[in-house]
Amino acid sequence: MRNSIIAIVLLFSLFNIVGAARSQSFTGTFTGKEGERALTLKLKQETDGRVTGTFSDGESMLNVTGEVKDGVVSGKARLPGFPVNFFVKAKWDNGKVTLEITEEGQGGKPDSQTTEKIVLSLAGGTDAAPAMPATPSKPAPSSGTQGKGNPLDKSQAPADPFAGTYKTKDVTVVLRQGTAGHDGTITKDGTEYPLTAKRSGPGIEGSFKAGNDSFDFLSKVENGTMRLKTGDTVYLLIKEAAAGKSPAASPLEKPQTPKNPLAGGPKGAAPAAKEGPVQPAWKLLKHPSDVSVRYPRDWTVREVPGSGYQLLPPGANAESTDVYLINGQPTEGIARADDPRLAQALDGLIGQAAPALRRSKPGEAVKAEQEPGMLFTYDGGKNATARLYVTIINGYAIAVVGIGDIAKVESRDGVLRQIFASLGWKEGERDAGLVGAWTRVGETSLDARDSVGRLQASSVSNTQRTMILRPDGTCTSREVSRTIAIGQGVSLDSGDQVTTRNGRWFAGSGKLVLMWDKEAEEYTYKFGGGGGAKQIVIGTGGKRGEIWEAR
Repeated sequence: MRNSIIAIVLLFSLFNIVGAARSQSFTGTFTGKEGERALTLKLKQETDGRVTGTFSDGESMLNVTGEVKDGVVSGKARLPGFPVNFFVKAKWDNGKVTLEITEEGQGGKPDSQTTEKIVLSLAGGTDAAPAMPATPSKPAPSSGTQGKGNPLDKSQAPADPFAGTYKTKDVTVVLRQGTAGHDGTITKDGTEYPLTAKRSGPGIEGSFKAGNDSFDFLSKVENGTMRLKTGDTVYLLIKEAAAGKSPAASPLEKPQTPKNPLAGGPKGAAPAAKEGPVQPAWKLLKHPSDVSVRYPRDWTVREVPGSGYQLLPPGANAESTDVYLINGQPTEGIARADDPRLAQALDGLIGQAAPALRRSKPGEAVKAEQEPGMLFTYDGGKNATARLYVTIINGYAIAVVGIGDIAKVESRDGVLRQIFASLGWKEGERDAGLVGAWTRVGETSLDARDSVGRLQASSVSNTQRTMILRPDGTCTSREVSRTIAIGQGVSLDSGDQVTTRNGRWFAGSGKLVLMWDKEAEEYTYKFGGGGGAKQIVIGTGGKRGEIWEAR
C-alpha cells in the first residue's frame, strides 16, 4: 500500500499532469549542484526506448546516447570531436534521478574506480514534444447537414463564447469576433471607447483607446456574466440575452489613476465586495502569477521545487498513508477540464503508477472559485484511492490531489472540495523594478585527461542569455552559446547556437516566474548593485544564485 502511494506521488510531483505519455520516460531536464558548478542533464526518450541528450557540468558538454531497460538508462557519453568516452547510467531514486558517470578504461571497458554518482532533480518543465494527442480532424458534413455543425459533436468548433453585448448600470461592452481576435466598444457615461482583444487562457485580454491613451483590460465570461477588470477596478456585466439572471458575485472596486476612464471615480463604480474564496478565515497560498488557494489554518504547506506544493494535515509525517498535493502544468491545447483527452491522460498516468487503481466512476463536474472543473476518482488495491480535482486556469491545468488510504482520503474529501472551490486567479504581480533587459554571461573551460594524467583535449564554452521583461507582462529570452574544443590535432567550433522564446512573466515577494508555451521557470530573486551596476541575483533555492546585470 505504502509503495503504491509513493509511486503515484512521485509521478504527480515530477511529471506533467496532463502529459501521461511523459510518465513512462526519462524525457526532461534535470539539474543539480556540485560545489559552485551547475549540473544539467537533458534527456529525450523515444517510444522504442532509445535515449539521447546532453550533460553539462558547467565547464563542458557531453553528448549522451543510450536506451532504457528495466527502468534504467544505460549508455555512453562523449566529448564532441574527441576520443574521450564515458559510460553512463541513470535511474529514478526517491523522486530524483541518480546519474552515474564512469570513465572508459583499458579494453574499452568501464573503470569502476572512476565512477561518480550525481543526484539531480527534475527542473520546472521538459523539453519534450507535447504528449497530448492532436485534435482529430473533423469529418465533412453530410449532404443533409451541409453548412451546419453537429450539435452533439464536441469536435465541432464551438460558438464564440465572448461575442455579444454586455451591460451594467453605466457601462456597455460590445464584443465582435474578428479575423485575429475580437474588436468592439466599451461605452461609459455616454462616451464610447474602441477596443481590441485576443484569447488568453480561459478569458480574453486586450486594450481600449481613450483619446491618445490606451489602457489594458482582462475579461472572462461565464453563464452569461462578464467580469471585466481594468486597473484595479472590476465590473460585472450581464449579457443582453441573459439579462434576467442575477449576478453570481459582487465585483471589487478600488481607486485607480483617474486618467483611466473605466477605473475608479465617483460615477459608475462597481460596488465593493469581499475578496477571497469560500473560506476567508483559512490561510492563503498565493503564487506570483496570482493563482491562489486557501487551506485550513491547522494544515501546513511545503513547496516542492519545480513541482508544486504538498499540503500537510495535522499530524502528517513520513509514515502517513495519505498525501495531498497541488500541482500546475501547461495544458498544451486543452482548454476545459471536461475535455476527454485530459481524462485519458490521467487514466494512463494512474494506470502506469499503480495498476491496481482504476477510475471507478465518470468524471464529476465540480467548480473552482471562477472556473469549472472535474473530479476524477480512482479506487482499487488494498483500500487505496486517488482523487484528482482539476481545473484549467490561464492555459494551465491546476490540480488538488488526495492519494492514499481510502478511509483517510474520504474523511478529508469535504476539506479537499473546499480547498478546490477556493482556487482562483486574477492578473498577477509584476515587480516594476524588474522591467527591462537583463543579461548573464558565463564562460567555462575544461581539460580532459586520460587515466595517467596526459592532456587529451580542452574546450571553452561561452553562453550569453538575455531576458527582456516588459511592462505589459510579455517577455523574451534569447540565449547564444558557443563551444570551441581542441585536442590531438582535431578542432571543433560549434558556432553560435541561438535559442529564442517568448512568453509572459510575473514577479513578487522575491519570486520570478517565466511562463513559456510548454514550460515555466521559477526563480528566487533579489536586487544588488555592486560596482554601481544594477543587478539581480536569481537562483532556484541553492546557496548561491546567478548574477544578471541590466543591459
